[in-house]
Amino acid sequence: MLFLPFYIMRYEEEIQKQNKAELDKMYREVDQILGELDQCRAQAKRKGVYITVNELFREVSNYMVKGKQECKKRMDKIMGGHVLELESIKILRQGREEGRTEGRTEGAAKQLLSNISGIMSKLNLSLEEACDVIGVTVEQYEAAKKLAETIKDDTEE
Repeated sequence: MLFLPFYIMRYEEEIQKQNKAELDKMYREVDQILGELDQCRAQAKRKGVYITVNELFREVSNYMVKGKQECKKRMDKIMGGHVLELESIKILRQGREEGRTEGRTEGAAKQLLSNISGIMSKLNLSLEEACDVIGVTVEQYEAAKKLAETIKDDTEE
């Protein structure tokens, strides 16, 4: 599997000469290889190897067809039909979204603690009274406090 990305190199001469019959054969083979890679990736527990091989296959192919516009178009069309969204991109997007959600939650917790603390000191109120003014329960305040402490502990490590 390690050498699959370099499979297309066997067609270097045909690509340069624009040998239509051989290029058609190459397109069919590339489509078949990428299809099988997609199937293996879908069934694999560790998808990273398949993702890397697929990305390398694309890189080598792009290099091989450089300057051959018609060939590049056909290869892009074939490759565009396989792995429409790379797994690594999905993982990055999911991580970013989780980070944003976590950041919003952390920000809301810190804001709540700050607001209650400010109300308590400015209006000389108890925790229960300050929570009542804002419209939250003491349990919600305690949960926000616990979250803020967890965040503080995580950043200190």
